[in-house]
Amino acid sequence: MSAVLLALTTVLALGKQTLVTRLRRSAAHVNRISGVILVAAGVFIVWFWTTELRAGASALGSSPAFRFVENLSQGVLNLVADHTLLVALGIVAVLAIAAGVVWLGRDSSGTAMAGDEKVAVRAGDR
Repeated sequence: MSAVLLALTTVLALGKQTLVTRLRRSAAHVNRISGVILVAAGVFIVWFWTTELRAGASALGSSPAFRFVENLSQGVLNLVADHTLLVALGIVAVLAIAAGVVWLGRDSSGTAMAGDEKVAVRAGDR
C-alpha cells in the first residue's frame, strides 16, 4: 500500500496540472468503482464473521472462508517476497511511464496541455 501511495505522490508531483486535469475527468468513474469495491468488501466481511461466529472460535481454523483468506494472504506475501526485484522494477516502470506522459504532455514553452487548452505553468511549479 505504501508503494502505491509513493508512486501516486511522485506522479502527482511530476505531472501537476496535466495529470490532475485527467484524474479529475476520471473521478466519477473512480468513485463508482471504489464504491462497488467498498460494498463488496463490506459484504464479504459481514458474511465472513457471521459464519465464523456462528461456527464458534474452535472451528475458525477449519473454516473454508478462513483458509481461503489465509492462503490468499500468504500467497501474495510469498509472491512479493520471491520477486522483490520485479515489484521494484514494476514501480519504477510505472513512475517512468507517468513521467514520460507528463513530459510529452508539455509543449516547448513549458506549458502543460490540459485537453484542448493550454494551462500556464509558473516557473516555480516545475
